[in-house]
Amino acid sequence: MNADLLTRLAQAHTEEERTWLVTENLLHTLSPELQSAIWASVIPHWFDAEILAALRPELTETAEEVYGQLQQLPFVEVFPGRGHNIHERTRRAMLEQLWQVNSEEFKQLSGNAAQYFSSDSPENQIEAIYHQVVADPDKGDEHFWDLAQTWYNNFRLVELEAILDNLQEHMQQQRLGPLLIAGALYWRGRARFRGYRNDKALENYEQAIGLFRDVGSRLGEANTLKAIGDVLQFLDRRDEALENYEQAIGLFRDVGDRLGEANTLLGLGDLLSNREEALELYWAAQQLYGQIGNQYSQARNLRWFIAEAQVTLGQLSAAQSNLQDAAEMFNRIGLDNYRDETFRRIEALQAIRNQAADQSGD
Repeated sequence: MNADLLTRLAQAHTEEERTWLVTENLLHTLSPELQSAIWASVIPHWFDAEILAALRPELTETAEEVYGQLQQLPFVEVFPGRGHNIHERTRRAMLEQLWQVNSEEFKQLSGNAAQYFSSDSPENQIEAIYHQVVADPDKGDEHFWDLAQTWYNNFRLVELEAILDNLQEHMQQQRLGPLLIAGALYWRGRARFRGYRNDKALENYEQAIGLFRDVGSRLGEANTLKAIGDVLQFLDRRDEALENYEQAIGLFRDVGDRLGEANTLLGLGDLLSNREEALELYWAAQQLYGQIGNQYSQARNLRWFIAEAQVTLGQLSAAQSNLQDAAEMFNRIGLDNYRDETFRRIEALQAIRNQAADQSGD
Protein backbone atom coordinates (compact mmCIF):
# COMPACT_ATOMS: atom_id res chain seq x y z
CA MET A 1 0.00 0.00 0.00
CA ASN A 2 1.68 3.25 -1.16
CA ALA A 3 2.18 6.34 0.97
CA ASP A 4 -0.29 8.43 -1.04
CA LEU A 5 -3.09 5.92 -0.46
CA LEU A 6 -2.28 5.76 3.25
CA THR A 7 -2.49 9.54 3.45
CA ARG A 8 -5.83 9.63 1.65
CA LEU A 9 -7.18 6.88 3.89
CA ALA A 10 -6.13 8.82 6.96
CA GLN A 11 -7.92 11.89 5.64
CA ALA A 12 -11.15 10.06 4.75
CA HIS A 13 -14.10 10.99 6.92
CA THR A 14 -16.34 7.95 6.48
CA GLU A 15 -16.02 4.21 6.17
CA GLU A 16 -17.60 4.44 2.72
CA GLU A 17 -14.88 6.86 1.57
CA ARG A 18 -12.19 4.49 2.83
CA THR A 19 -13.88 1.55 1.12
CA TRP A 20 -13.93 3.41 -2.18
CA LEU A 21 -10.27 4.43 -1.93
CA VAL A 22 -9.14 0.83 -1.38
CA THR A 23 -11.42 -0.39 -4.17
CA GLU A 24 -10.23 2.31 -6.57
CA ASN A 25 -6.61 1.36 -5.87
CA LEU A 26 -7.37 -2.28 -6.73
CA LEU A 27 -9.30 -1.37 -9.88
CA HIS A 28 -6.27 0.48 -11.25
CA THR A 29 -4.29 -2.78 -11.21
CA LEU A 30 -6.81 -4.63 -13.40
CA SER A 31 -7.30 -4.81 -17.17
CA PRO A 32 -9.82 -2.45 -18.81
CA GLU A 33 -12.01 -5.42 -19.68
CA LEU A 34 -12.14 -6.61 -16.08
CA GLN A 35 -12.77 -3.09 -14.80
CA SER A 36 -15.70 -2.76 -17.20
CA ALA A 37 -17.13 -6.05 -15.95
CA ILE A 38 -16.78 -5.00 -12.31
CA TRP A 39 -18.68 -1.75 -12.90
CA ALA A 40 -21.45 -3.75 -14.56
CA SER A 41 -21.53 -6.35 -11.78
CA VAL A 42 -22.27 -3.78 -9.07
CA ILE A 43 -25.57 -2.77 -10.72
CA PRO A 44 -27.60 -5.95 -9.96
CA HIS A 45 -27.83 -7.60 -6.55
CA TRP A 46 -26.32 -10.77 -8.02
CA PHE A 47 -24.63 -11.75 -11.29
CA ASP A 48 -23.28 -14.62 -13.34
CA ALA A 49 -21.73 -14.87 -16.82
CA GLU A 50 -25.10 -14.55 -18.55
CA ILE A 51 -26.02 -11.42 -16.62
CA LEU A 52 -22.62 -9.87 -17.32
CA ALA A 53 -23.11 -10.45 -21.04
CA ALA A 54 -26.57 -8.88 -20.90
CA LEU A 55 -25.27 -5.77 -19.14
CA ARG A 56 -22.10 -5.53 -21.24
CA PRO A 57 -22.93 -7.00 -24.67
CA GLU A 58 -19.33 -6.39 -25.77
CA LEU A 59 -18.29 -9.06 -23.25
CA THR A 60 -20.54 -11.76 -24.74
CA GLU A 61 -17.68 -13.83 -26.16
CA THR A 62 -15.54 -13.62 -23.02
CA ALA A 63 -18.22 -13.51 -20.32
CA GLU A 64 -17.45 -16.95 -18.87
CA GLU A 65 -13.74 -16.23 -18.64
CA VAL A 66 -14.29 -12.77 -17.14
CA TYR A 67 -16.81 -14.21 -14.69
CA GLY A 68 -14.17 -16.66 -13.50
CA GLN A 69 -11.66 -13.84 -13.02
CA LEU A 70 -14.16 -11.80 -11.03
CA GLN A 71 -14.59 -14.66 -8.57
CA GLN A 72 -10.94 -14.30 -7.56
CA LEU A 73 -11.37 -10.71 -6.37
CA PRO A 74 -11.54 -10.11 -2.59
CA PHE A 75 -14.86 -8.21 -2.69
CA VAL A 76 -16.75 -10.84 -4.73
CA GLU A 77 -18.70 -13.43 -2.76
CA VAL A 78 -21.04 -16.33 -3.50
CA PHE A 79 -24.75 -15.53 -3.85
CA PRO A 80 -26.34 -18.89 -3.03
CA GLY A 81 -28.30 -20.38 -5.88
CA ARG A 82 -27.78 -17.47 -8.29
CA GLY A 83 -24.07 -16.90 -8.80
CA HIS A 84 -22.06 -14.18 -7.10
CA ASN A 85 -22.38 -10.63 -5.84
CA ILE A 86 -20.18 -7.72 -4.87
CA HIS A 87 -19.78 -7.36 -1.10
CA GLU A 88 -22.43 -4.92 0.09
CA ARG A 89 -20.10 -2.25 1.47
CA THR A 90 -18.00 -2.25 -1.70
CA ARG A 91 -21.09 -2.31 -3.90
CA ARG A 92 -22.62 0.64 -2.08
CA ALA A 93 -19.42 2.69 -2.43
CA MET A 94 -19.04 1.88 -6.13
CA LEU A 95 -22.68 2.62 -6.92
CA GLU A 96 -22.39 6.00 -5.24
CA GLN A 97 -19.21 6.76 -7.20
CA LEU A 98 -20.76 5.70 -10.52
CA TRP A 99 -23.90 7.76 -9.88
CA GLN A 100 -21.86 10.86 -9.04
CA VAL A 101 -19.31 10.55 -11.85
CA ASN A 102 -21.26 8.93 -14.70
CA SER A 103 -24.99 8.76 -14.05
CA GLU A 104 -25.69 8.11 -17.74
CA GLU A 105 -23.70 4.88 -17.66
CA PHE A 106 -25.49 3.97 -14.43
CA LYS A 107 -28.83 4.42 -16.21
CA GLN A 108 -27.69 2.54 -19.30
CA LEU A 109 -26.52 -0.45 -17.29
CA SER A 110 -29.72 -0.31 -15.25
CA GLY A 111 -31.78 -0.33 -18.44
CA ASN A 112 -29.94 -3.42 -19.66
CA ALA A 113 -30.51 -5.06 -16.28
CA ALA A 114 -34.22 -4.19 -16.29
CA GLN A 115 -34.59 -5.83 -19.68
CA TYR A 116 -32.69 -8.94 -18.62
CA PHE A 117 -34.68 -9.47 -15.43
CA SER A 118 -38.09 -8.90 -17.02
CA SER A 119 -39.83 -12.22 -16.39
CA ASP A 120 -42.72 -13.64 -14.39
CA SER A 121 -40.76 -14.91 -11.38
CA PRO A 122 -41.17 -12.71 -8.29
CA GLU A 123 -37.42 -12.48 -7.70
CA ASN A 124 -36.80 -11.20 -11.22
CA GLN A 125 -39.80 -8.87 -11.15
CA ILE A 126 -38.47 -7.28 -7.96
CA GLU A 127 -35.02 -6.90 -9.48
CA ALA A 128 -36.38 -5.54 -12.77
CA ILE A 129 -38.36 -2.78 -11.04
CA TYR A 130 -35.29 -1.86 -8.99
CA HIS A 131 -33.41 -1.13 -12.22
CA GLN A 132 -36.26 0.28 -14.28
CA VAL A 133 -37.09 3.10 -11.85
CA VAL A 134 -33.59 4.46 -12.49
CA ALA A 135 -33.32 3.76 -16.22
CA ASP A 136 -36.84 4.92 -17.13
CA PRO A 137 -38.56 6.54 -14.11
CA ASP A 138 -41.96 7.03 -15.77
CA LYS A 139 -42.28 3.45 -16.99
CA GLY A 140 -40.72 2.15 -13.79
CA ASP A 141 -43.25 4.04 -11.69
CA GLU A 142 -46.12 2.61 -13.73
CA HIS A 143 -44.85 -0.96 -13.49
CA PHE A 144 -44.13 -0.57 -9.79
CA TRP A 145 -47.70 0.55 -9.04
CA ASP A 146 -49.19 -2.27 -11.14
CA LEU A 147 -47.07 -4.90 -9.42
CA ALA A 148 -47.58 -3.44 -5.94
CA GLN A 149 -51.37 -3.41 -6.44
CA THR A 150 -51.40 -6.99 -7.68
CA TRP A 151 -49.32 -8.28 -4.79
CA TYR A 152 -51.29 -6.26 -2.24
CA ASN A 153 -54.58 -7.59 -3.57
CA ASN A 154 -53.25 -11.14 -3.26
CA PHE A 155 -51.78 -10.66 0.25
CA ARG A 156 -48.25 -11.20 -1.05
CA LEU A 157 -46.74 -8.82 1.48
CA VAL A 158 -43.34 -10.54 1.56
CA GLU A 159 -42.78 -9.70 -2.11
CA LEU A 160 -44.20 -6.19 -1.68
CA GLU A 161 -41.91 -5.48 1.27
CA ALA A 162 -38.95 -6.84 -0.72
CA ILE A 163 -39.50 -4.46 -3.62
CA LEU A 164 -39.93 -1.57 -1.18
CA ASP A 165 -36.66 -2.49 0.56
CA ASN A 166 -34.92 -2.43 -2.82
CA LEU A 167 -36.35 1.00 -3.64
CA GLN A 168 -35.18 2.20 -0.23
CA GLU A 169 -31.59 1.74 -1.48
CA HIS A 170 -32.20 4.27 -4.25
CA MET A 171 -34.06 6.62 -1.90
CA GLN A 172 -31.18 6.69 0.58
CA GLN A 173 -28.75 7.61 -2.19
CA GLN A 174 -31.13 10.20 -3.72
CA ARG A 175 -31.47 8.41 -7.02
CA LEU A 176 -35.28 8.70 -7.24
CA GLY A 177 -37.51 11.66 -7.97
CA PRO A 178 -40.20 12.84 -5.54
CA LEU A 179 -43.06 11.08 -7.34
CA LEU A 180 -41.39 7.68 -7.06
CA ILE A 181 -40.46 8.33 -3.44
CA ALA A 182 -44.06 9.29 -2.69
CA GLY A 183 -45.29 6.09 -4.31
CA ALA A 184 -42.84 3.97 -2.31
CA LEU A 185 -43.93 5.64 0.93
CA TYR A 186 -47.59 5.14 0.03
CA TRP A 187 -47.14 1.42 -0.58
CA ARG A 188 -45.01 1.03 2.53
CA GLY A 189 -47.95 2.50 4.40
CA ARG A 190 -50.37 0.07 2.72
CA ALA A 191 -48.16 -2.88 3.67
CA ARG A 192 -47.82 -1.67 7.25
CA PHE A 193 -51.57 -1.14 7.59
CA ARG A 194 -52.23 -4.67 6.44
CA GLY A 195 -49.72 -5.79 9.09
CA TYR A 196 -51.63 -3.78 11.74
CA ARG A 197 -48.79 -1.27 12.19
CA ASN A 198 -51.24 1.59 12.07
CA ASP A 199 -49.11 4.39 13.51
CA LYS A 200 -46.28 3.58 11.08
CA ALA A 201 -48.75 3.45 8.20
CA LEU A 202 -50.10 6.91 9.04
CA GLU A 203 -46.53 8.21 9.28
CA ASN A 204 -45.75 6.91 5.79
CA TYR A 205 -48.98 8.33 4.39
CA GLU A 206 -48.28 11.79 5.81
CA GLN A 207 -44.85 11.76 4.18
CA ALA A 208 -46.30 10.54 0.90
CA ILE A 209 -49.15 13.03 0.71
CA GLY A 210 -46.77 15.95 1.21
CA LEU A 211 -44.67 14.82 -1.75
CA PHE A 212 -47.71 14.14 -3.94
CA ARG A 213 -48.94 17.67 -3.24
CA ASP A 214 -45.48 19.14 -3.92
CA VAL A 215 -45.40 17.61 -7.41
CA GLY A 216 -49.08 18.32 -8.10
CA SER A 217 -50.19 14.68 -8.27
CA ARG A 218 -53.87 14.94 -7.40
CA LEU A 219 -54.40 11.23 -8.04
CA GLY A 220 -51.58 10.35 -5.65
CA GLU A 221 -53.05 12.73 -3.09
CA ALA A 222 -56.51 11.18 -3.51
CA ASN A 223 -55.17 7.63 -3.11
CA THR A 224 -53.35 8.63 0.06
CA LEU A 225 -56.36 10.43 1.55
CA LYS A 226 -58.40 7.28 0.94
CA ALA A 227 -55.69 5.17 2.58
CA ILE A 228 -55.53 7.50 5.60
CA GLY A 229 -59.31 7.22 5.88
CA ASP A 230 -59.03 3.42 5.97
CA VAL A 231 -56.60 3.53 8.89
CA LEU A 232 -58.68 6.08 10.78
CA GLN A 233 -61.81 4.00 10.25
CA PHE A 234 -60.00 0.93 11.60
CA LEU A 235 -59.00 2.98 14.66
CA ASP A 236 -62.66 4.03 15.05
CA ARG A 237 -61.79 7.68 14.46
CA ARG A 238 -64.89 7.92 12.31
CA ASP A 239 -65.24 11.69 11.93
CA GLU A 240 -61.62 12.01 10.77
CA ALA A 241 -62.07 9.05 8.45
CA LEU A 242 -65.16 10.64 6.92
CA GLU A 243 -63.29 13.90 6.35
CA ASN A 244 -60.50 12.12 4.48
CA TYR A 245 -62.91 10.02 2.42
CA GLU A 246 -64.87 13.10 1.37
CA GLN A 247 -61.70 14.90 0.28
CA ALA A 248 -60.55 11.79 -1.57
CA ILE A 249 -63.79 11.20 -3.46
CA GLY A 250 -63.84 14.84 -4.58
CA LEU A 251 -60.34 14.53 -6.01
CA PHE A 252 -61.08 11.18 -7.64
CA ARG A 253 -64.09 12.71 -9.38
CA ASP A 254 -62.07 15.76 -10.44
CA VAL A 255 -59.43 13.61 -12.14
CA GLY A 256 -61.94 11.10 -13.51
CA ASP A 257 -60.66 8.08 -11.60
CA ARG A 258 -63.73 5.85 -11.27
CA LEU A 259 -61.81 3.03 -9.58
CA GLY A 260 -60.66 5.33 -6.79
CA GLU A 261 -64.13 6.79 -6.49
CA ALA A 262 -65.67 3.33 -6.20
CA ASN A 263 -63.15 2.20 -3.59
CA THR A 264 -63.89 5.29 -1.53
CA LEU A 265 -67.63 4.63 -1.74
CA LEU A 266 -66.95 1.31 -0.03
CA GLY A 267 -65.13 3.12 2.76
CA LEU A 268 -67.97 5.58 3.16
CA GLY A 269 -70.46 2.71 3.27
CA ASP A 270 -68.51 0.99 6.03
CA LEU A 271 -68.81 4.13 8.17
CA LEU A 272 -72.61 3.96 8.08
CA SER A 273 -74.45 2.12 10.83
CA ASN A 274 -77.54 2.02 8.61
CA ARG A 275 -76.87 -1.04 6.48
CA GLU A 276 -79.53 -0.16 3.90
CA GLU A 277 -77.82 3.15 3.21
CA ALA A 278 -74.46 1.39 3.16
CA LEU A 279 -75.81 -1.13 0.65
CA GLU A 280 -76.81 1.71 -1.67
CA LEU A 281 -73.22 2.98 -1.66
CA TYR A 282 -71.87 -0.53 -2.28
CA TRP A 283 -74.16 -0.91 -5.31
CA ALA A 284 -73.07 2.52 -6.58
CA ALA A 285 -69.48 1.32 -6.34
CA GLN A 286 -70.41 -1.90 -8.15
CA GLN A 287 -71.81 0.10 -11.05
CA LEU A 288 -68.50 1.98 -11.37
CA TYR A 289 -66.49 -1.25 -11.20
CA GLY A 290 -68.65 -2.64 -13.98
CA GLN A 291 -68.13 0.45 -16.13
CA ILE A 292 -64.36 0.05 -16.01
CA GLY A 293 -64.51 -3.75 -16.32
CA ASN A 294 -62.63 -4.50 -13.09
CA GLN A 295 -63.70 -8.06 -12.30
CA TYR A 296 -61.54 -8.38 -9.21
CA SER A 297 -63.15 -5.34 -7.60
CA GLN A 298 -66.62 -6.48 -8.65
CA ALA A 299 -66.06 -9.89 -7.09
CA ARG A 300 -64.51 -8.43 -3.95
CA ASN A 301 -67.40 -6.02 -3.52
CA LEU A 302 -70.02 -8.73 -3.97
CA ARG A 303 -68.24 -11.05 -1.55
CA TRP A 304 -67.23 -8.83 1.36
CA PHE A 305 -69.46 -5.78 1.09
CA ILE A 306 -72.76 -6.33 -0.72
CA ALA A 307 -73.42 -9.90 0.40
CA GLU A 308 -72.44 -9.27 4.01
CA ALA A 309 -74.67 -6.19 4.18
CA GLN A 310 -77.51 -8.29 2.81
CA VAL A 311 -76.85 -10.96 5.44
CA THR A 312 -77.08 -8.31 8.16
CA LEU A 313 -80.39 -7.17 6.68
CA GLY A 314 -81.69 -10.76 6.60
CA GLN A 315 -81.61 -10.97 2.79
CA LEU A 316 -79.96 -14.40 2.75
CA SER A 317 -81.25 -15.55 -0.65
CA ALA A 318 -80.00 -12.38 -2.35
CA ALA A 319 -76.69 -12.69 -0.51
CA GLN A 320 -76.24 -16.27 -1.73
CA SER A 321 -76.98 -15.24 -5.30
CA ASN A 322 -74.39 -12.46 -5.14
CA LEU A 323 -71.85 -14.76 -3.53
CA GLN A 324 -72.35 -17.22 -6.39
CA ASP A 325 -71.63 -14.42 -8.87
CA ALA A 326 -68.53 -13.48 -6.88
CA ALA A 327 -67.25 -17.06 -6.84
CA GLU A 328 -67.66 -17.34 -10.61
CA MET A 329 -65.72 -14.07 -11.10
CA PHE A 330 -62.92 -15.22 -8.81
CA ASN A 331 -62.76 -18.45 -10.78
CA ARG A 332 -62.51 -16.59 -14.10
CA ILE A 333 -59.59 -14.47 -12.95
CA GLY A 334 -57.74 -17.38 -11.35
CA LEU A 335 -58.18 -16.52 -7.67
CA ASP A 336 -58.92 -20.05 -6.54
CA ASN A 337 -58.48 -19.39 -2.81
CA TYR A 338 -61.04 -16.58 -2.89
CA ARG A 339 -63.39 -18.74 -4.98
CA ASP A 340 -63.19 -21.61 -2.51
CA GLU A 341 -63.67 -19.32 0.50
CA THR A 342 -66.73 -17.80 -1.16
CA PHE A 343 -68.25 -21.24 -1.76
CA ARG A 344 -67.73 -22.03 1.92
CA ARG A 345 -69.61 -18.86 2.81
CA ILE A 346 -72.48 -19.91 0.50
CA GLU A 347 -72.62 -23.29 2.24
CA ALA A 348 -72.66 -21.62 5.66
CA LEU A 349 -75.58 -19.40 4.65
CA GLN A 350 -77.43 -22.38 3.24
CA ALA A 351 -77.00 -24.16 6.55
CA ILE A 352 -78.50 -21.17 8.34
CA ARG A 353 -81.44 -21.11 5.94
CA ASN A 354 -81.98 -24.87 6.33
CA GLN A 355 -81.94 -24.56 10.10
CA ALA A 356 -84.45 -21.71 9.98
CA ALA A 357 -86.70 -23.76 7.70
CA ASP A 358 -86.54 -26.76 10.05
CA GLN A 359 -87.40 -24.61 13.04
CA SER A 360 -90.35 -22.99 11.26
CA GLY A 361 -91.61 -26.48 10.34
CA ASP A 362 -91.51 -27.49 13.95
